[in-house]
Amino acid sequence: MKFVIAVVLAAAWAMPEAHAASATPAKAAVGFLEKIREGNIDLEPGKGTAITANISPGKREEIDRWLKRIAKDISNGELNAGEVKIDQDLAAVLVSDSDGYDPARWRVYGIALMKHGGEWLPAPVPASFENTGSSYQSDLRQRMESLETWMLDGQVTWMEALRDQAGEKMRQHFALSISPDELRKMSATQVQQRFTQACIDKNLDLMLALLGGLQKTPPADWNLLVRRARDTTSAKLKDTDPWRLLSSPEVLRIPMTQNLGTHQASLVTAYLDPSNPNIWLLTLKLSQDSDGLWRVDLPKALLDSENDAYEAIQELELDSYPEFQSRLREQIPLQPSADFNSAVSAFHAGLEKKDLTGLLANIHLNDDPERTKRTCAKLARDWRGAHPLDSFVIPVKLATHEAGSRGVAAYQFFSTTSPTKSDIRLFYFSNTSDGWMLESEETSAGVDGEDFDEIHRWVGDSQRKWHNEWVSTLLANATPIEAIQPGQPPTKEDAEKLVREWITKTQATDVSGALQLAATFTDPRGAAKSVQNLSFEIKAHGNSEKTPQILQTKVGKTWAAVSVESTNGEEQKPVYAVINTKLGPRLMLEVDLFTGGSRGREFLNRTSLERLKKFAPPEVVDELGNLLQQFDQ
Repeated sequence: MKFVIAVVLAAAWAMPEAHAASATPAKAAVGFLEKIREGNIDLEPGKGTAITANISPGKREEIDRWLKRIAKDISNGELNAGEVKIDQDLAAVLVSDSDGYDPARWRVYGIALMKHGGEWLPAPVPASFENTGSSYQSDLRQRMESLETWMLDGQVTWMEALRDQAGEKMRQHFALSISPDELRKMSATQVQQRFTQACIDKNLDLMLALLGGLQKTPPADWNLLVRRARDTTSAKLKDTDPWRLLSSPEVLRIPMTQNLGTHQASLVTAYLDPSNPNIWLLTLKLSQDSDGLWRVDLPKALLDSENDAYEAIQELELDSYPEFQSRLREQIPLQPSADFNSAVSAFHAGLEKKDLTGLLANIHLNDDPERTKRTCAKLARDWRGAHPLDSFVIPVKLATHEAGSRGVAAYQFFSTTSPTKSDIRLFYFSNTSDGWMLESEETSAGVDGEDFDEIHRWVGDSQRKWHNEWVSTLLANATPIEAIQPGQPPTKEDAEKLVREWITKTQATDVSGALQLAATFTDPRGAAKSVQNLSFEIKAHGNSEKTPQILQTKVGKTWAAVSVESTNGEEQKPVYAVINTKLGPRLMLEVDLFTGGSRGREFLNRTSLERLKKFAPPEVVDELGNLLQQFDQ
């Protein structure tokens, strides 16, 4: 009879994959929970668990749903194996999931395991030997039930012990980011500044330490604080999320009023967010407990997880704009320019900065609150136009014109999303008693008159030209090529140096610098294709976390062809075609070639080479095609 049972058990267990199990019960248990968390559990028999081969599809689907529910409760923290109990070929392991931030989320899991072929395999459902097909022998069933009871009792006992230790463990964890002594010595203003910087840096430990994590008694809404702070640091915030005011590095923050008490403080700050270009007010309250530890108390608008709009945030009232303007100038002093060209240069530098401070240092603000409000909003929108959240935009100066005390600069906002789209923007300047400054509007009191009329006429006469010719203006730094003559190829060293410089410039979105390394054909089609390829290069290299490396270089009689790593991990690799010009080696921007291609890519390669025949003899084109084929051999 025992022989029959043994045969049944052997059939019930499919042979597992050797790599799926671990040498010890503890490692196997932790690995099982990690796979549940990752959604990487395979419930097919023999695929890493002790699930029976006789299980029905419906039961397997039920277990899969159950494991997915468990996965939602497992934190991203470290899983630690605790007590282990082994009974011959059966084992039970207790595993703790003690999230360092929120004791309410701490869990203790029991994992049942069975030894098969020298490997420990977890049962498919935590704390149970069910669905393993091993309950045919009464003595085996009794051993399993004994281990299941041990796991249930152990979960309760260990969980109670963890909760007793939770407060001290959490405080020790947060003290690594800021010590209690340091926090006691800080002023309320310093705490606010430190908290804001922690939000910008997405330093969750420091954020929670300053939200009360170091205090012996955490705030009553601690679970909510942890959840909202974690959401802020772990995901990209929506444009409409008011947490941007504290956490976005591009938001301008101007301290307004401070009510400072002995153990309490209320600090009001004005915020200008380019994604929501109004002046917003937010009050942070701070308090000290009996142990002298400061705590930041967040306003309700930041705690409401359902609120993803600025509706709950107060907007700066018009009668407060004079005070705002005064405090703005304390933080960002006015820096007028001595002449119009210098003012345009300062504006361009400010437009390229990663925040609004550069533009605000050059903007003319007068005493009209309505105008100041419009000025700040327009400035924020202009900056956002140059720094969109979902693409790269490079402001390209097209032309400037000065008339007396007035001036205007015309810009094309070159977007990698729509590289051939015209997006002309005008920026006006005036010469005031302080010097040349940026104006938010076309007109300004005292300097309009004939000077403005002249500016207006010039803009009207030039706009059609800008829309038609901005591409050629953008490509002005590139070397124009009318025809490619055979002979005199670049050296391998020169070609590779050029490509490395090209990658560096495009990674930095330095359009002018990149184009100085490139050559373009002079016809309109070539210009449009060059702009499109430039856009692709900026997107590919600007979004890449690492610098693509050169793979191979082939040198012919006219060309040097350089293959480079793909930025997205695909098999296809870009190949840059480099030629010699009177100005030195240049990268042919319009020539669009890739190695390791599919049929579609091969067709595009042929199309690019066919287009090249308009500017080069057939043998020169064939040479480049042959160099390309050598990369795939």
